Amino acid sequence: MLTLSVGSLLWWQGGRDAYRTGIGERRVIALADGSRLSLDADSLVTVAFTAQRRNIVLEKGRARFKVAKDPLRPFAVRSGRNVIVATGTEFSVERLSREIRVALFEGHVAVLRDTPQGQTNAIVRRDGRRLTVERALTPGHEIGLPVSGTIGSIGPAIGPIAGGEGWGAEQISFTAETLGAAAERMNRYAERRRVVVDPGVADVRISGVFNIGDVDAFAQAIAATFPVDAAVEDTTIRLKRHQ
Repeated sequence: MLTLSVGSLLWWQGGRDAYRTGIGERRVIALADGSRLSLDADSLVTVAFTAQRRNIVLEKGRARFKVAKDPLRPFAVRSGRNVIVATGTEFSVERLSREIRVALFEGHVAVLRDTPQGQTNAIVRRDGRRLTVERALTPGHEIGLPVSGTIGSIGPAIGPIAGGEGWGAEQISFTAETLGAAAERMNRYAERRRVVVDPGVADVRISGVFNIGDVDAFAQAIAATFPVDAAVEDTTIRLKRHQ
């Protein structure tokens, strides 16, 4: 019933509230329905609540939601072609350049995908079976969804929530993370310089623990570990394949 009703939602165009954070800034916002929104650095969401529905759009960055229960008003978060729906639960949504990540901390969520035929349940493979994300995603795990294209075109479908999800921690950890995605996450706290990753090394997998905001140490560690050069300029550090 929930999926059928949400599948017909129209995204309200007026009366939106926007919440944003700057580089290195975090915010916690109490929403009008009693839900709590934790906004990571360099992020933007728009919120539109009516008597029938609670709609949020994650435009950039990462947001965590602790949803107040209201079965008659589904809580729906859109990012890219994905709509994440919950009635009372806790989850986060992160928008990267190529991927939307949904991490579930408590309860359950449904994930719908926009298709030419309308919104349908997102399907993933787990243990050789095809399951809806709602059935496959359990607390303590996250799923990577492509911003566009089909499910499964990038990365592992479901895995444990990545390190550094402490929401307020001063360090961030990566385990077999692509260099491109790791740089995007580091850049949310980079007040002095930002890391630019050339396409030729964007898919290099890295692991490690880094202080948030210290992109210089991050780039130096990558250059010392992988065949990658770090070219430092005034406002950027460009990572490219070693010549």
